Amino acid sequence: MDQHFRFSSFREKLVEHLFVGEMLKVSWQRTECSLEVAKPEVDSRGYDLIIERSGVVRHIQLKASHQQAKAASQKVHIGLAEKPSGCVVWVVFDEATLELGPFLFLGGKPGEALPSLADFKVAKHTKADMQGIKSDRPDVKVVPKARFETITTTSALFDRLFCLAFDQGPIGLQAIEQHFHELIRSRIAHIPAASEISLPRLNRPLPDSREPAWFPVPGMFGGFSYWFESPVQLITESWSRVEQGSGERHLVNEHGFALIADRFV
Repeated sequence: MDQHFRFSSFREKLVEHLFVGEMLKVSWQRTECSLEVAKPEVDSRGYDLIIERSGVVRHIQLKASHQQAKAASQKVHIGLAEKPSGCVVWVVFDEATLELGPFLFLGGKPGEALPSLADFKVAKHTKADMQGIKSDRPDVKVVPKARFETITTTSALFDRLFCLAFDQGPIGLQAIEQHFHELIRSRIAHIPAASEISLPRLNRPLPDSREPAWFPVPGMFGGFSYWFESPVQLITESWSRVEQGSGERHLVNEHGFALIADRFV
């Protein structure tokens, strides 16, 4: 743990490179290879990175905390709100392995400005003057952790940062619903009359991690909890109370579904 304090600047730069690498990896895995990454010559407007994908430009203020850190807020420069799609990405990482995730996000949809910071309190300088007074930093606001959106995976964060699929029409949502139904049918195929069960429809407003939706399945002694991690990515957990080790967590997007965890129930 002492290493995190002694070499904090080294760690900060390392996490930044790891974050950029993860974003580039998602772009590679999706066979896009289309991200452009730049850094400001002078850090005076609150952002650390500029990342562009398909015309969406994100000015990103990057923050980082290890999983055991007690940070309850972050300081955000008001100049970030002047940038197109300006946002804050707070990276939480494993202190031993430096594996990234989850992520905390503060920002709007692609093309939207940062939400107003007007109601947050003004930050103070960390060092006091000769009279022991810490002066205000009028260009910096303190934003509580509760105001950040939690995103669990780098793929979901990539979608939150850059994807416009839902703003372009219902096709993305319809595809997710189709694959979600395919997943449900595959999980309940052993249940008598499974083909007669009416499956859930994905309608707005979409459920999120704070209030997941629940779909009980007759004869399963359980069902499916589901929520959206980003506009184009659904997470679902399913289990049966009478089958030990039956818990499965799946990621569902417009391309299909994938098992990401199992045996948690």
